[in-house]
Amino acid sequence: RQGAHVGGLLRALDDARVPRTAPESGVSLAQEPATRPFILALRWLVASEDERNGLIESVLTSDLVQLSPAAARGLLRVAHARTGSVGRALEFTDGLTAQEAAQVEEVRRVLDRAATAADRSVLDTFATLWRELPCSRRLVDEGDASARSRRELDSVVAFSRAVAEAGSAADPSIEAFLSS
Repeated sequence: RQGAHVGGLLRALDDARVPRTAPESGVSLAQEPATRPFILALRWLVASEDERNGLIESVLTSDLVQLSPAAARGLLRVAHARTGSVGRALEFTDGLTAQEAAQVEEVRRVLDRAATAADRSVLDTFATLWRELPCSRRLVDEGDASARSRRELDSVVAFSRAVAEAGSAADPSIEAFLSS
């Protein structure tokens, strides 16, 4: 059966070089580690303030920002103390190292720019995310480093095809893409 656990299991088998076969449909693109930051960013862009409160820790600790859990919790405390909402943690850098602060600020700027395209289509929004997010640069820079890196880049290419298809659909919205 396909489920959230299957992607990790198949990657572990591949990493251990255990021969296996996957069902024809393969693993869901949403379960691929390399696509998760993009899906998380898309979810963030269409989320309400309450939904952002639930997403913010994942945004901070995922490949999007790459903060340690301790640094993320500290930032959440700062945001809550100042605004009463943890969902606004990307607006603050108190208590972070210079590198961590730069990562938070860069992702906040990219998400702000992507938000201007979010009303038009998932394709325009993804294009901004792909061009500007640091995790995209890391994927490209590491693309030839190993079979795993190539597999991750391949999964993002497949994800971009799905986004392009959704972008030309009757409802090209991010919400429609995420619900499919």
